[in-house]
Amino acid sequence: MVKPEIDVIKQALVQIHEKKKRDKDKKEKLASRENDDDLDELLENYKNLDNEMIKEVDWKSASYNVPIEVHVELLKLCFEAKMWTEFDALLDPALVRLKFRRYEVPYLATVDIQMSTQKISNIPNGFERLPRDLNAANLRIELKKLRASAKEGLEDDAPADGSVPSEKPGSAVGGKKEDPKKAAAKVDPKAKGGKGAKDAPVEEEKKPDGDDEDNIIASHKELDLIQHIYVNMLLQRTKNPQNAIVGLEVVLGDETVGPDLPDNHFAVAVPIRQHPGAYETTRLIPYIVFKRTANSLIDEEDCLSIITDVKILMGQDRHLQPPLGYTKVPVDLRQTPADLERVPNLDYVYICYKTDKQLALVERDLLIFRRIAELERSFVPKSDPEFEAQSE
Repeated sequence: MVKPEIDVIKQALVQIHEKKKRDKDKKEKLASRENDDDLDELLENYKNLDNEMIKEVDWKSASYNVPIEVHVELLKLCFEAKMWTEFDALLDPALVRLKFRRYEVPYLATVDIQMSTQKISNIPNGFERLPRDLNAANLRIELKKLRASAKEGLEDDAPADGSVPSEKPGSAVGGKKEDPKKAAAKVDPKAKGGKGAKDAPVEEEKKPDGDDEDNIIASHKELDLIQHIYVNMLLQRTKNPQNAIVGLEVVLGDETVGPDLPDNHFAVAVPIRQHPGAYETTRLIPYIVFKRTANSLIDEEDCLSIITDVKILMGQDRHLQPPLGYTKVPVDLRQTPADLERVPNLDYVYICYKTDKQLALVERDLLIFRRIAELERSFVPKSDPEFEAQSE
């Protein structure tokens, strides 16, 4: 079932590597300007090869569905079941994925925060935006207050005696009722251009703005009244190990001074609306602190702690569990007091990250299974004629 996706990943990674070599070769030839007559043909050939490459969205989707950890586990199952055909079919793509790991999973270089009054806003070049709004809990609370106050306002406008307000003459309630037959004759739904006609334009239902990821639906008017600020996390990736992030944590610090940072550490303030009363008590805000490698990943400890992905963890449980393979930073960005843990419907926001620590173990297991598989298949039973030939 996963074999086609694994083949797509392998082919795409090889194509990316070949493109890197083509780009380098093209750059050298353009600089030297040798064989100008054949240069146009060569550039056209390069362009055709680039157009034949697998689209990034396709191979990244396959990579998401079958991560390298799952790939190696399938190899282990094939080895234990002695399914050598399947083992060989999965082995070569796995080695390619490990060799070109940084094409598939680049280093994480920068973590930043974006504030905007619009749900969808422009982001800096080279960055990707995590879809979850860190301020979603505050939006949910403010919407609840706004709708409750609007409901109370409607109840206050109703007459105290419970009587129905009088309607204007000619209206559907207080005026003269119109004959249904005459009303039907006035509007022909089958008429050209009329509502319900075959050629009439279809009126699209206007849906209110909402955050699908956070299950919040709000209209433009409500958002304007609340003046909600969307707070999103931005990630920048790189294939250069010089700026790779090898550590991530969340600390609380003064809003104006910020936290004390050691060398190669950087901090980003998170302007999230905290639990009511939390900021007034502590006067501290959360900071995302990340550490960059100091020696381009020469240190083995840095290699084992490379951070490859960051996700936002949101819910109404203080003990939220991160996705498989991720580590949760145990600091609630909303600073909900611990003594309110048993109070229902309180929101918590955490950050979790994924490292390449398991990759070294995965690579080691893969190479071991590869050698053992070669040894297993080199075994010759005593009943085999080849065994007797070897004894002679």
